[in-house]
Amino acid sequence: MCEKYHMNCCIVSLIKLFADRTFKTKTNHQYKIATTLKTLNNTFILRFGLATIFLSHSLHGIFTENDVNNFGNLFLNQIGFAPFGVFIAWSIVISQIITSVFLLLDKYIKIASVINIVILIAGIITVHYNEGWFVVGGGRNGMEFSFFLICVLLSLIIPFEKLKATNEHSTQ
Repeated sequence: MCEKYHMNCCIVSLIKLFADRTFKTKTNHQYKIATTLKTLNNTFILRFGLATIFLSHSLHGIFTENDVNNFGNLFLNQIGFAPFGVFIAWSIVISQIITSVFLLLDKYIKIASVINIVILIAGIITVHYNEGWFVVGGGRNGMEFSFFLICVLLSLIIPFEKLKATNEHSTQ
């Protein structure tokens, strides 16, 4: 038991020492490690999850039987976006691929989030609202999942730490 505790303490000490040196002296190798550590911040799991969802939907649409073109022609054009349905469908897919890369790299997070929020709200208005709230269970194809994704995207762009600090200063 004592050996495990000692080993854990040594590992933690080495990580702290390495992190301190990484940010103080920036050789090329250490700069790459520092950049990687910055990308793997406390929002990485959320950004990774969002990117996975957006990429899986976009890439599935590209690589399955003309799915993007069908969405543009058979849905968007039919609900009033003709003759731009296919263009809009491909714009959505390409936007979600690009913004997924931004989310993974922790770059342009506000822009990537706003673009995806607009896409999700448009999806709620044109598709999911008429189907109700539930995606499964109490309904089918509803808007609850889009709502959740919007909340997660908002959590990435709203500076809660700054709001909390401002609130604490105003109450004192």
